[in-house]
Parts: sequence; structure tokens; C-alpha cells
Amino acid sequence: MRSNTERVEAARRRARELERRQRSLKAKLAAAGGAAASLAAVIALAFAMPALDGFAAVAGAAGAGSIFVSGAAGYIVIGVLAFALGAAVTLLCLKLRAYWRSEDGDDRDNR
Repeated sequence: MRSNTERVEAARRRARELERRQRSLKAKLAAAGGAAASLAAVIALAFAMPALDGFAAVAGAAGAGSIFVSGAAGYIVIGVLAFALGAAVTLLCLKLRAYWRSEDGDDRDNR
């Protein structure tokens, strides 16, 4: 039979475990929501690019060797946004991995 001290300690361990699981679930939902929002933004911008064709054309520079004259502005914007999205997702993953490691208290990846 357990003593009162052992029962209290077991209840505290269980409470800490439940709190850790809740924080982990919130972190996972935040990561999934951020990734979904970023993907939706990139898709929306990709669909909006045909409407912007020729929008960034430089006046009076027809055939002057500018990359914006040929309608390549859309490709440049999508490329820059894709790079920024990739960098942001990479940083988010690194932060989440560091968070999960510090939460467990060891260097193993225990998810």
C-alpha cells in the first residue's frame, strides 16, 4: 500500500504528463496551422499572378533588356515568396525540435 506522500507524488507526475501532452498538442496544431496558412497564401498568389502580368513593366523600356518587360515579374515574385516560405518553415521546424528536446530534458528525439 502506498503512503500519502507517494500518492501525492504520483498525482503530480500525472498532472505534469497531462500538461506536457497539452502543450505538445498546441505546438503541433500551431505548426500545422502555420504551414496551411503559408501554403494557402502561396497558392492564392500563384493564382493572382496572371492578373499581374505586365503590371510591373517599366515604362519606356521596351526591349531594353529588363527582365520586367517580358512579364517575368510573376516568376520572380513567386520564387522569392517560395524561398521565404521555405526559410520560415525550416526555422519553425528547428524551433519546434529545440522545444521538444528541452521539454523532455534529454537529447533524444522522443516524439
